[in-house]
Parts: sequence; structure tokens; C-alpha cells
Amino acid sequence: KCGQGSEYSITFESPIDSLNEFSKEVSIDFYLFQETLLHNAKLVIEISGEKIEYNWHGKAITELSQITNEWTKVNYIYPLPKNYFSGQEIKIYLYNVSNIPLYMDDVNIEFKE
Repeated sequence: KCGQGSEYSITFESPIDSLNEFSKEVSIDFYLFQETLLHNAKLVIEISGEKIEYNWHGKAITELSQITNEWTKVNYIYPLPKNYFSGQEIKIYLYNVSNIPLYMDDVNIEFKE
């Protein structure tokens, strides 16, 4: 759950050196429950480290699903920056500053070549 004073969902965090250096994209699947579309929540992919320019990408949840009041499966494929393996850490999470709660479950993250 995120929103209503808890801006961040549970976060996937991984050191980049533990990933496949030949990965070109990350596929993110999860189930989403949203009561309304009147929020500005985002699915965030964040890549950071001393040897890479900070990379923050936010995809609007309403662009991924327009379905309300039921659980729906969402998939998003994010093309990784060419130099992502120079980073130290990748984080994936929902970010929601609104007072409208969003729910996320059964998250599957896969790095693909």
C-alpha cells in the first residue's frame, strides 16, 4: 500500500553488480488495485552510483491501467540505459504523494537480455 501519508511502496533494491551485465531491459509485473484515477502515482525505476549520472524514471500508473475497483495485472518494460552497469544500485517502487491509497501485490521483476 502507498498513499495516505506513506509515499513509498515496498521497494525492490539490488546491487547492480549482482545482475546480468548484458541485460537490456527490466520487465515489471504486478497486480494493482486503485479505487480511482484521481492520483498522480508513479512506478519508479531509480539507478544510482558514484560512476553514473543519477537516473530516475517515473511512469504514471494511470498510463499503465485505467481499471478501478478491481485487481488488475500490470506489466511495464523499461529499457535500461546503456551505461546502467556503471551504477551501484537499482530500486523499483511505487511513489504516491496523494491521499488516495494504491495497492500492489505479487510483484515479479525480471532483467532480460
